[in-house]
Amino acid sequence: MDYDKIKELTKEKKVLITDHAWEAIDKREISTKEVISVILNGEIIEEYKEDKPCPSSLILGFVGSRSIHVLVALCKEHIRIITTYEPDAAKWVAYRFRKKEVK
Repeated sequence: MDYDKIKELTKEKKVLITDHAWEAIDKREISTKEVISVILNGEIIEEYKEDKPCPSSLILGFVGSRSIHVLVALCKEHIRIITTYEPDAAKWVAYRFRKKEVK
């Protein structure tokens, strides 16, 4: 995924926020300023190149003491913020790697 392009479009304010992301922002008390900070200063930890209509990436960032994940789709002329949340430490190792389910 072209992280530089994601950052460039974000800086150019070519950002769409889905209804689902707005609900997540409101419910989880994550500000849009925090979301943008994660996008600009975080790291891509997972890529979903087959996602439609645009490939997406999961970005991890830290704002103060909070770890935040932002799922972003990279479209031709904009990015689309799909959702955001604070990752559950029980499901993630260092918030970067999904823990494997034990069956």
